[in-house]
Amino acid sequence: MSERKPIILIVTSHDELGHVAETLSNAIKVNGTHNVVIISDDKYAGYGKKRTGFNLDDKIFSVYERYQERKENKDKQSGKNKVKGRIRRIRNAVLRFNPSCIVTITPKAHFIVCETKKQVKFACPIIDIVNSFTLKKNYVNDETSAYIVDNQEEKQALVQLGVTPKNVLVMGLPYVAEQRTPLEVESLKQDLGLPKLTTVLAYFRGMKMDTEIFNLLIDQGRICNIVAFIPSSQTPELRKIIDIKKATNLQIVTSQEEIDKYLSVSDIVVTNLDYALIYKSFQQGKPVICYDPKEEEELSFLLSKGLIMRANEPIDVVDCLYSMLQTNKKDSLINAGYKWVELADVNNIANYIAAYINTDD
Repeated sequence: MSERKPIILIVTSHDELGHVAETLSNAIKVNGTHNVVIISDDKYAGYGKKRTGFNLDDKIFSVYERYQERKENKDKQSGKNKVKGRIRRIRNAVLRFNPSCIVTITPKAHFIVCETKKQVKFACPIIDIVNSFTLKKNYVNDETSAYIVDNQEEKQALVQLGVTPKNVLVMGLPYVAEQRTPLEVESLKQDLGLPKLTTVLAYFRGMKMDTEIFNLLIDQGRICNIVAFIPSSQTPELRKIIDIKKATNLQIVTSQEEIDKYLSVSDIVVTNLDYALIYKSFQQGKPVICYDPKEEEELSFLLSKGLIMRANEPIDVVDCLYSMLQTNKKDSLINAGYKWVELADVNNIANYIAAYINTDD
């Protein structure tokens, strides 16, 4: 009977973007050195859904975790009790799986795992993957052994906060865009019924489609084709606008699962601060226009690196669009994006995690 491989525990939460947990799990398993268990700090990621790469332990733990959750959280409604319940679930996972390492991939998961280690005093290291372009205040936690970050500025910020430089690795964000050949893109465009025009993907994760931006994009007529993600709650409202304007240059997408497919056939992306979509746009050579009044620091950083065009007001989206269509701005954004992500590889992250565990032991 072969000896069971040591386990890496990946902890995520419901706000995870871009299927990071599954992508990273698959990359670790390819190395063959560790098994992987994925759990969420608030619910099991993928239980009851068709997912690949999860082992039997995942499903067993899911049932056990659900039972514990019902038992522990009965009649507990306060945020404090929810945190306590989540800490108990992480503690139970550590006791059950005895992981060689815990990898956290959202700020929420990072906080809960660090709180658990603080209280339970388990020995295995915590490696956090920082999913942002700039470091948020008060992010450093003494319980964290190592950080994986997107850029040198984030590393410098962590070092200034007292983290040892060797424990901060600049490896990019762990998002992977599906690569298609020009022929495959052309074929998919035809299948989707998209005309041979510049195609603009307009997608605002976690937000309603900005009605003013929606109107402005439609008003550009046949200069471009618009693919707009519209949440079901907003669909009737925006369909009225389409009917009134008799818009023919627009396709509506209502499923988030379709976004990667439409990204691959788009030429320009209009979005808010969506790390997964922006990073995948860089990987695929899609220039990005960002409109997000709430994210001053992140957008200013991306703008300073020449990675995006920023719209401060809805009307600026159109100005940015024409700048891309009529000047070489589009090419400079594409080149900057390619350069930004050229060394990023989720396999490198998986290799580093395995090497860190061996070194730590």
